[in-house]
Amino acid sequence: MLEKKLETSSKWAIPVYKLMAKIRIAEELTASHYLQNKIFSFVHFCIGQELAPAAFGYLCESKDRTFGNHRSHGHFLAKGGSAHRMFSEMLGKRSGSSSGKGGSMHLIDLEVGFAGTSPILSSSLPLAAGSAWVQKASGSGGITIVYTGDGASEEGNFYETLNIAALWKLPLIIVVENNLYSVNTPASARRPQEFSMENLARSLGVDYFFADGTDPASAMKVFENCYSLAKATSRPCLVEVRAFRHLAHSSPLTDDKLGYRVEDTEDIRLVRDPIKAIREHLVALDFSALSLDLMWTEIEEELRSEFSLALSEPNPSPDELFYGLYA
Repeated sequence: MLEKKLETSSKWAIPVYKLMAKIRIAEELTASHYLQNKIFSFVHFCIGQELAPAAFGYLCESKDRTFGNHRSHGHFLAKGGSAHRMFSEMLGKRSGSSSGKGGSMHLIDLEVGFAGTSPILSSSLPLAAGSAWVQKASGSGGITIVYTGDGASEEGNFYETLNIAALWKLPLIIVVENNLYSVNTPASARRPQEFSMENLARSLGVDYFFADGTDPASAMKVFENCYSLAKATSRPCLVEVRAFRHLAHSSPLTDDKLGYRVEDTEDIRLVRDPIKAIREHLVALDFSALSLDLMWTEIEEELRSEFSLALSEPNPSPDELFYGLYA
């Protein structure tokens, strides 16, 4: 009976839970080592925002491509990026995804279709449009997914990418991860009250979806519909995902003491934690809490081993300084 349930309505739940667990544990390990002064690059954590990357990581095919932004540990891991190479990159090791030269915001793994990240706000959007154009022109059947934030959606690149993607009918999904703030500034201080992301997208001919990033069961239906539409029609879609960023903008610590959080206070974040929600969903499907804990422990042991290996890797040598550098 349980297998039948999963086949018909929730076959996504276990693989998405595992991906969300992988992202959360990797973030917590990274935060711990950052505080021990073992990571020196800027690090933007996605704790609380695991659902969207895990969902699209589950849905994506190998021929699909993904682009990230400055907060992309989850995007990278969910698309199949190597945890060892990600940890190594943040630690400045030669075995890192960018040879230890880029840090947290320069992750890439072309073998699994993760096309790269950039700290320049909204810069991945036009690159993703170009990727989608190539996929359409070549008839590959793949689509491109690009993640951006609600702050980056106020950059000119955002509008221009929507416009050209709609004009050329590109197989592109733009995921706007709306965590309520651009750094510490709420949307109410950045946009007029009448602003509507949906109206903006639809006015350009881009299909719009909205997903609650704290509710896995309802959000998964949205992600599946969005992905299926982009695949079937080779046209752009935008999905706005509302989620809570549990930590500060660029810190392994919480920042509630600053007093700017209203809708996403610590109490609310704990109640609406997407990890908690997906566990409750699985328990309702007759999975025991013990079995879920065992999955979590197995993933944690694997990631701890990957981090230990990354710590032991050699640093780049001085004669590698200009390798891979272009101007």
